[in-house]
Amino acid sequence: MFTKETEDNNNEGVITTVKNSLGWIPLDLTSLILLKLPAKFLVEFTCVSKTWYSIILSKMFINTFMS
Repeated sequence: MFTKETEDNNNEGVITTVKNSLGWIPLDLTSLILLKLPAKFLVEFTCVSKTWYSIILSKMFINTFMS
């Protein structure tokens, strides 16, 4: 089953949630889940979506992952 990912933007242009086949998932929760994974998988997961790419390559995510 193919579902197109859509993003919910607030007034400031910041993406807060992502809609996929599971429903709306807050970006905070997505980031916490991604932080639990090994770096090898994170590199591969940058190809999943634009949202995951921006989360994984953000300075905040990288700093949190490294600490």
